[in-house]
Amino acid sequence: MSAKTTIPVMLATAITLFGCGGGVQQTQPRTTVPTITSAGESITPTSLKAADQVAVVDSNYYGHAALRLSNGLVTVVVVPEFGGRIMEYKVADMPLLWSNVADIEGGKAAPTAAVAATWKNWGGYKTWPAPQDKWGGPPDPKGSQLEGGRWTGRIVKAKGAVGEVELTSPNDSGVTGLQITRRLKLYQGTTRLSVEETFKNTSSRSIEWSIWTVTQVPGITAPEGRPDQGAQIYFPVNPKSKFKGGFRQIVEGGGDQWRVLDGNLLEVSYKHEQGKIGADSNGGWMAYVDGGKHWAYVKTYTPKPGATYPDSGCSVEVWAAGDLPYCEMEVLSPMHKLAAGETVSATEDWYATRLGTPVREVTDVAALEAPVAVKRDGANLRVTGILGVFLPGKVRVALLGADGKAVGKPVDVAAQPGATVTLNQSLPADAAATEVVVKLVKADGSSAGQIAAVNIPAATASAGKGS
Repeated sequence: MSAKTTIPVMLATAITLFGCGGGVQQTQPRTTVPTITSAGESITPTSLKAADQVAVVDSNYYGHAALRLSNGLVTVVVVPEFGGRIMEYKVADMPLLWSNVADIEGGKAAPTAAVAATWKNWGGYKTWPAPQDKWGGPPDPKGSQLEGGRWTGRIVKAKGAVGEVELTSPNDSGVTGLQITRRLKLYQGTTRLSVEETFKNTSSRSIEWSIWTVTQVPGITAPEGRPDQGAQIYFPVNPKSKFKGGFRQIVEGGGDQWRVLDGNLLEVSYKHEQGKIGADSNGGWMAYVDGGKHWAYVKTYTPKPGATYPDSGCSVEVWAAGDLPYCEMEVLSPMHKLAAGETVSATEDWYATRLGTPVREVTDVAALEAPVAVKRDGANLRVTGILGVFLPGKVRVALLGADGKAVGKPVDVAAQPGATVTLNQSLPADAAATEVVVKLVKADGSSAGQIAAVNIPAATASAGKGS
């Protein structure tokens, strides 16, 4: 992006941690990685460095054969014999999935060749067909092996700009009529993991199912085992929702774990109380935040407005467990009719970043705790926002004119997934500028994607006089 004139800019960057009680900003030069402060506690941002390429290797997960993908930013572990589950999605040393390690280590969750008579809750991520009552699980009383059976796994691409593995379920033609293929792609230089699920009708009859993805995330508890309300899940509420208040209760209970913020954001605050809700959200994202360590896990998907969804029209659901400390982030596809031999696929992308609560917006490159805002401040423009990026680079703030061309010189702020970025910048209010655009720029100078575009508010009669 070129600039015709140079505009002097006063820039303050803060990497700030926010929990339920807010936080304290600490301003630092933009060339350094500042210290995070929260309620007087000083925490150093996690320094993450992307590897030169993605690596995929055979591995071991508590004594069980596994496949491991890593790129220096995140590590992914899948266990084929655990129903093909993704057991780890970890940024730095921070696991963002809940796993039932106590049972796995103790052998209670060890799978058998036969279909389990009781449910083995390994944790992690899995895929179910919906609606649930059509196959009766879990466990699998009708004999389906999709949930509890042994899957097979193979490395498709071991190293390079993309690492790839494929997992395949047993053929369940007799019960659900399905065989599921799960394909994972981890990309170089980003926390992005692409998860593609394919349902194939392996029976001789016509079938109809929704692809239902289930991610189990930790419910944070205090050392005494009490919930500390430090685990939150967020997703946007459909402004034209068919449900009163934007969501429906699927399983009674849960107390006040769920509430709608500002009429457009559903917040789940885990309190160790069992219950389940569903919603017809069309925002295309869900986010989980570990309130104790301030890491966020985000999954994005493609909504299909007007399509027929299961569970009375739910595209997303959240289950809060009462017996074990976890929640489930669930995304459902529309219902699909499949003739014999036909397939249908659904893909969601996963990301990780350092961020507090609430998560109000999600783009392809960042999640935002406070959306980007532009206000006039005397003769200047004040640009604010709090965000976490999904890949290393620079957050670029630029002024554009009505013709879409740059006005003045853009400002770059160093950013990486291990630290929250707080924008608080003052720029001269050039009369030719009509819009502020914020994007993430890669190390090579190319654009990774747009974070926000905000119209500059019109000047008032007193604007420009200063205070």
